[in-house]
Amino acid sequence: LYWIENLLIGILNVPKMWKCRDDGKGDVPFLSVFFAIHFGIFCIVHGAAIGALFLEGDYPIKLLAESGLRLTLLGLFLSHFLSFIINFIGGREFDLRNRREQMHQPYRRIMILHLVILGGGFLVTWLGQPIFALFLLVLIKIGIDLAAHSKEHRQIVHMQD
Repeated sequence: LYWIENLLIGILNVPKMWKCRDDGKGDVPFLSVFFAIHFGIFCIVHGAAIGALFLEGDYPIKLLAESGLRLTLLGLFLSHFLSFIINFIGGREFDLRNRREQMHQPYRRIMILHLVILGGGFLVTWLGQPIFALFLLVLIKIGIDLAAHSKEHRQIVHMQD
C-alpha cells in the first residue's frame, strides 16, 4: 500500500508543480516530464523489489485488481486528493514553495521505501514470518507518516504567521 500511495503522491505532485510559484530555474513542462520519468523509475524498481521479496513472484501491480483492496485504494486516493484541494489549493500552500522545492517533496517517501524494503526483507529473512515484518513495517510507516505530516503542516502554518 505504501508503494501504491507513492504512485498517487507522484501523480498529484505534477499538478502541484504547475501551481507553485516560478523560481526562474526551469520551465514547468521540463520539470514535470523529468519528475514523472525519474520518480516513475524509482516506483518501477521498488515494485519489482517488493514483488520479489514479499509477494512470492506476484508484482504489486496485480494487487490493484483484487477487490478487497479497491476500497482501501479509493480511501488513499480520496485522502490525498482532498488534502490537495483543501490544504494545497484552499490553504494556498503553493504560495509557500517554488516548483523545484515541490518537485523534491515526494522523494522523502522514496528514501523511506528504500529503508522499508531493505529492513523488511531482513525481518522476513530473520524472523521467517512475513506477518511480523508487515506488522512492524505498518507501525513504522504510520509513525513516520504522522511525524512527517505534522512537521510539514506545522512549517507551513509557521511560515504563514
